[in-house]
Amino acid sequence: MTKRITLEVSMRLVSDAVFGSGYSDAGGADIVVCKDVQGWPYLRGSAWKGLLRESMENLLVWSARANEDTLAALMGEAGRNCAEDARRVTLTELRLRERPSAPEDCYQTRTFTSLDPMAGTVAAGSLRSAECVCRGLTFVGELECAAKDKDFVTQALRGIRWAGTMRSRGFGEVDFTVRERYPDSERSKTALSSGHCIRYRLKLESAALITDLSRSLDNQYETRGYIPGSAVRGLALGTLAAERPDWFAAHRKEALSDAVRFLDALPVHGEQAPIPSFRGFYENKAKTEFVFKLTENAEEISKGGLKPAKIGQFCAVVSDNAGGYVLRYWKARTSGATRISQERNASDSGADKDGMFQTQFLLPGQEFEGYILLDDPNLAETVGGAIPQTAHIGADRFAGFGKCTRTLLEVTDTPRWAEAYGYRDGDTPGETLYMLALSPFAIRDGNGRIHGFDRNAENGSPLAQLAEKLGVESLTVEACDTSLAEYGGYNRIWGCHLPAVRMYERGSVFKLRCGGVPSLEALRKLQAEGIGIRREDGFGQVLFLRETYFDKKTGVRASLPDEAGEREETAAAAIRRVKYGWVMRNAPRVMQSAMSPSQIGTLQSLCEEAARRGGDTQKIDEWFGLNESKNVRHSVRFPEIRKLTETALETPLPETLNLSPPLESACMDSKEERLKLLCMLFNYSRREKEEANAGREIGKEGGAIC
Repeated sequence: MTKRITLEVSMRLVSDAVFGSGYSDAGGADIVVCKDVQGWPYLRGSAWKGLLRESMENLLVWSARANEDTLAALMGEAGRNCAEDARRVTLTELRLRERPSAPEDCYQTRTFTSLDPMAGTVAAGSLRSAECVCRGLTFVGELECAAKDKDFVTQALRGIRWAGTMRSRGFGEVDFTVRERYPDSERSKTALSSGHCIRYRLKLESAALITDLSRSLDNQYETRGYIPGSAVRGLALGTLAAERPDWFAAHRKEALSDAVRFLDALPVHGEQAPIPSFRGFYENKAKTEFVFKLTENAEEISKGGLKPAKIGQFCAVVSDNAGGYVLRYWKARTSGATRISQERNASDSGADKDGMFQTQFLLPGQEFEGYILLDDPNLAETVGGAIPQTAHIGADRFAGFGKCTRTLLEVTDTPRWAEAYGYRDGDTPGETLYMLALSPFAIRDGNGRIHGFDRNAENGSPLAQLAEKLGVESLTVEACDTSLAEYGGYNRIWGCHLPAVRMYERGSVFKLRCGGVPSLEALRKLQAEGIGIRREDGFGQVLFLRETYFDKKTGVRASLPDEAGEREETAAAAIRRVKYGWVMRNAPRVMQSAMSPSQIGTLQSLCEEAARRGGDTQKIDEWFGLNESKNVRHSVRFPEIRKLTETALETPLPETLNLSPPLESACMDSKEERLKLLCMLFNYSRREKEEANAGREIGKEGGAIC
């Protein structure tokens, strides 16, 4: 195998830089810097990759070594399916080495205008603002490459002199430094015993793109809230094929069959065993009623005005103080970004001409727990050990996405959810079973066609096959709450899509009536083996829930969000949200005043200048005084806005924003901070008033607007 090394890369900002995010702030800057959920700036891996590719191209040309094959081997090429190879460069995002005391200390706002080429003056409505990352900050990240390419990659990195947008105006000058990192060991060795179940956890070190094609559009890509078993399967078996080719050749048929089943890895919070939130729960608007549809009269639920309960994407069933159960729910934390693709063909119908598209991704810092189930326990050590200590998963993994670390790897008797929510030793199943789809599943009938459950079992039907596996004479679906979706896939070896199959979605729940009492061993065997097709990719996993959860008196009686699963919000982020609310409440006062957009823009510029000068508001006072000293028709425009400005400058910021005590202590208060708040207000009001005036002009030219 080709030896690979890791380089630690530092990028110091020699000048202010604009790492554009593609968005603008309501009441803030027209161009906003790319930030994480806590408000800290960072440079995306895809942006860094583009800079590195450009530097490599220049280096190859200048050194008379122009070679398209070299560039394609290191950075990929248009239309490539992103298959792994030994020379392909992988990198992470560039994040702050040392953080200031607050995210706000990383930024300052600059304003710009355009000139009217005919008049030689400022063009009307051209005033705009951009958020900049302050010079002097240092960002760090990692890059992995083949050892033989180290010198070339290092030279290319040091050749990057500019980053971000607005470079022609002097923004984005950077200085790169590189050094090799020497890890203690390339892989953490974990000794595994033989067993039928392997439990593992993956922690995201960077954002991950697990694209959900069923919910994505041409220029908008949604992410799954979990790591599919097929992704982990490709990672593990791909590692075995590359590092242990003799073993893989000998066990290829078994390893690629449903004798080795890779289950989806779900987001975890604490030590609660995660399962998909199951359907069937309904609640009223006031959330005073919470009932399970499969044990209630459907007509009564309809008459009572109940609606499907809010239960998130994943959940845990926990005991409450009254002897019943509560459904604790959560979902994976996600965010999004606007990006530009150089590979999109503008001539394609429906494609964006500028190549812009939006992506949703899983945020870093989250842990996902999954399982590998094996028929042959002797494969546990080899298959489990094939999950690397550090790896990349998902899409765009060569552009800074999908880096993860294996935090847990062990052999267990059964998955945790089987013991936590299923039948335990000593339990006796009854004739009524509640079957939960842990993953999508579909079953072929006797003729080989995909077929759903009929109400009663017939020869060769999926329900009859299920009855046979349970060892009962008959099986009936008394009630269910389900949904359907199509699931496909992509074979990178053959370069083609897998046929899409309609399946019951995860979370679907069935109330089954058995013609006889199934044994506990039959239930456990079915849970371990799964049902239906594509079980090797994690499909077909089911769980038989304990009946006590659905007892009318002591069953699940409420659903609550898991506090550990709620989106973490720092005090700084909460304060920013309150500031935006203050801007939106006060913007109508500014917009409805008689001040023109240019006058509001002038006041905004004066506030920005005062903030840069340490809070000196003398020029603001002089500007108001000058305008109020003119004729009555002109002077009446300003007193109300002057009062608003002076009140905001004289009142402590926590009092202006009406912050709660926890946020009040975290709020930075100074003349500069109050001026920044006014800048947000005037910037938003000016733009909204300009758009309103433009709409009125269009109405005058084209007649009444309907």
